[in-house]
Amino acid sequence: TCALPISNPERFRYLLSFAEDCRTIYFPDDWIYRQYPDAYVKTLPRSNLKFMIIRRENPALQKIVFRGTASWNQLFVGFKFLRDDQTAEVEMHKGFLEVTKEFLAAEIGNLDRNVPLTLTGHSMGGAVSILAGMFLHRMGFNIEK
Repeated sequence: TCALPISNPERFRYLLSFAEDCRTIYFPDDWIYRQYPDAYVKTLPRSNLKFMIIRRENPALQKIVFRGTASWNQLFVGFKFLRDDQTAEVEMHKGFLEVTKEFLAAEIGNLDRNVPLTLTGHSMGGAVSILAGMFLHRMGFNIEK
């Protein structure tokens, strides 16, 4: 058996909601819209990265959920290895960086700098969420989680 090191049930439910969102992004768009009627769901053309932006009003929040690898094209993203990128100021996975930059170029205008932002994702989507969070923080966005 495996015991989770989370003793607070409320914290566990909160973390579980992120896992549920990461599972949801793999479903067809019409199913997602039934669960989240106000969600913004998109698949980027070059990388085939699917994501959704969920907005909540009270308290105000934006949550971006990135899907993981789901196509042969995305599998090859994993074969683009480390490189030093001057915009990131750290060494990172070149393929994940390219996908992140595609997302930011396409979607930065759909995000509100005045509303806290939470990012999550599965597999490749997790990597993109970390990189996007880093870049968005540098651009002045309030990254909550």
